[in-house]
Amino acid sequence: TLSPMREDDLPTNSSAQPEVELKMGGIELLPIVQPLWEALYDHHHENGDAGLAVRPREESWPLRFAHYEQIFKDHTAFAIVAHTAGVPSGYALAYEDDPIDEDDERSIVTIESLVLLPETRGQCIGTLLLAAVETEASERWEAAESALEVMTGNESADAFYEHAGFVERGETWLRLAPAGGPAVGERKTDEDRLGELLDEHLDDEEALFALALEDGPDDTWLTSDVLVVGQPEYDVEADAAALEAALAPFAAAGATSALIALDSETDAGWPEALESLGFRKVLRLLTRPIAAN
Repeated sequence: TLSPMREDDLPTNSSAQPEVELKMGGIELLPIVQPLWEALYDHHHENGDAGLAVRPREESWPLRFAHYEQIFKDHTAFAIVAHTAGVPSGYALAYEDDPIDEDDERSIVTIESLVLLPETRGQCIGTLLLAAVETEASERWEAAESALEVMTGNESADAFYEHAGFVERGETWLRLAPAGGPAVGERKTDEDRLGELLDEHLDDEEALFALALEDGPDDTWLTSDVLVVGQPEYDVEADAAALEAALAPFAAAGATSALIALDSETDAGWPEALESLGFRKVLRLLTRPIAAN
């Protein structure tokens, strides 16, 4: 599953201040928020899904909930559900994460999800959830920064986070399958071969890309069951052919979908190179410092 917090669909604040109750806990809080996630799925679909094919709506929530369960197994995490007039109106899920900057030893809080019902947007519930997440993360982990991702084309989320002081730190590009190569689902996933390929790559001291494997499929886009995730090394000039050569063996073993992360340190020519290979920019990484108490 993609790791992304692309679920924040919030506009700027309004003067309306509904009576909202926030409940904090773990995974046990989340089964009731399925309608909110599905409303987000619909919103993303209305905005074009970043130009890529998506899986059927009824398949999305089971995959998303399984992803949440895995987060609680792998990380120190918490969930907050907002209730308006006794009805779930929004939720957030966040976890402690390593700092983005290697020279910073302080942990950050990754906001995996921040979701509202469409009819409650503009009522400051998103602002309340965001403040509650950062307060809890600061108290629990002394987190110094919040990080999240927003799907490309989600203008309401862009406006909300810009108003809240978040700045862009990076972007993620996705390709479901290589042009002229195996389509998603065409090749059976060969986990043994994928493991061998990854070991070979990690042993290659001259590798141009940092690559890893991530379990899928994604809960929104129609990806393979295993994805290749990677980032060009900082001293590598954009080279579409080299990236395609690195990804091809993984695609042949069933990992047809690939995610490539870029930031300010990677070569400026990479967006054009990725476009030439059929990648689409799907996520923007946003961060802001957490104000000291």
